[in-house]
Amino acid sequence: MVNVGLEYRYKRTDYDDTTLGFTSDTRNAFSMNADYALKKILRLYGYFDYEEATLKQAAIINASPWNSKQKENTYGYGLQGDYYAIPKKLTFTLQYDYLRANGSNDFTFYDTAIWAAIGVPTNLPVNIPNWDDYRTYTISFITTYNWSESLSIRAGYAYARYIFSDAQTKNYQYVSANGTGSSGAYLTGAYANESYSVNTVLLGMTYRF
Repeated sequence: MVNVGLEYRYKRTDYDDTTLGFTSDTRNAFSMNADYALKKILRLYGYFDYEEATLKQAAIINASPWNSKQKENTYGYGLQGDYYAIPKKLTFTLQYDYLRANGSNDFTFYDTAIWAAIGVPTNLPVNIPNWDDYRTYTISFITTYNWSESLSIRAGYAYARYIFSDAQTKNYQYVSANGTGSSGAYLTGAYANESYSVNTVLLGMTYRF
């Protein structure tokens, strides 16, 4: 009647031969899931996932070196209930899923002459707290009817919401071209508004041979 699963994962990748680019990738992940069946009428299922990732890289731009330490904390959970209104014949399924990622990035610059000119402290980290942050919500309701042992019909509705936040697109301002060549500047809005919501109605039929 009750099942519980636990899992832990550790992963580390070192790019020892890399001078520029990603130098290491370290991840710790934990997940658990459980389900409960009440006779032949109801089944409940839930899960929770968490992952912490640290990515380090080095680069040179305009002869100026810098290091980056990027962190990503991601967690998600979901709940699902299956109600067997008519066992083996008619099933109602309600499901909810949530996923959230919090990212940050610490930059360290080493060229005093160049970075001081634009107000960036040298040999000190510059913290960017919202780096590829996002949230997703999904809820769905599905009805499944087994017409026969071979034929089943599914109908339902699903709603999804995606919210994205990143320092590169925060307070985005549109800028049209003011010239050609190096004097031209384009901020057309591409990738500026990644958040969206979706409403989906589904109808399907499955036939098993």
